[in-house]
Amino acid sequence: MYPRHIEEFEGVREITLSLSCPEAARIILGKKNPVHFLSYEKPGEEDYGDFDLFFYSQLVDARESILKMLQDRSLSIHHRMALALAISHDMQAHVDRREMFSCEDIPKKYESETARKYTKERLEAFEKDETGRFEFAQKTFQYLYRLELLKENWLYVLMDADKLLYGGLASVYEDSVKSDAEQKGNAIQKDNAIQKGNPAQKGGEEQSEEDMDQLRYFVNLQEFELWKQEHMPDWDIMLEQMLVYFVFTYFCGAVYDGRIQAKMQVCVYSVYIIEEILRARWLENEKTLSMEEVVELTYRYSREVEHSDQNPERLEHFMEKNPWIRVKK
Repeated sequence: MYPRHIEEFEGVREITLSLSCPEAARIILGKKNPVHFLSYEKPGEEDYGDFDLFFYSQLVDARESILKMLQDRSLSIHHRMALALAISHDMQAHVDRREMFSCEDIPKKYESETARKYTKERLEAFEKDETGRFEFAQKTFQYLYRLELLKENWLYVLMDADKLLYGGLASVYEDSVKSDAEQKGNAIQKDNAIQKGNPAQKGGEEQSEEDMDQLRYFVNLQEFELWKQEHMPDWDIMLEQMLVYFVFTYFCGAVYDGRIQAKMQVCVYSVYIIEEILRARWLENEKTLSMEEVVELTYRYSREVEHSDQNPERLEHFMEKNPWIRVKK
């Protein structure tokens, strides 16, 4: 019996395999066909007090539409992510204005060619801003040091990835007291696993170390994309399966706190961070990566985040303040 993740709602108990289990992760990531969910009824009922059944039904319907969109392989995986973020953004705006009755129309809006084109344009604008992307990537990755650390060796996975991807650890963090993991991270020297070499010349001037880190980041990113196409052509299907897992598991939990957008942001964030960690391992391995390593790093991330009572909440608060692409119509 594999570990299960259980979510309780009025009249509904949702049970999924947990991505934190190595064998479950292998099953989820190895599946090529779109995921389907089974349901059955059994007698009995439980009292959930003031449970908002109408809001829950809105979330369930929206989740069904989002999952269908996430499994639309005619769209790029990043376009699908952007559409899911856009739907959650608009739903959050309606809920905040107490216009919940109109939430049901939002997913349908993003099935239109006009809305999809607009969302794609916003995504492309974000992708073209390399400085903004690099700063966002670095900031969101380094927030992992603020999370509760469950296994100390996970800290070293993060620090190695940080050095390989971004050139080192940030010296300044927003907010107040740093965690123990963060303090350890800041103790690492900048002379790291990436050999810096001589600074490149651009326009007759030396580029800064930060510029070189950014340049290296995108060169490695392009090489990784080419490597995936040749050696792991089903990579985007794996990302799809991760997204479906996180969205199905966590999205409807917004019925208890109303944080629709934050939950979707964390779903996308988790898939993005897992891919960044995998790319770092690819670099560490001299640009190769095995499926076993994909499974290992995925379930280890899941354990660190999902097995903590604090970490999902912390990530939601962080993503509320630092949202992914703001895609709105």
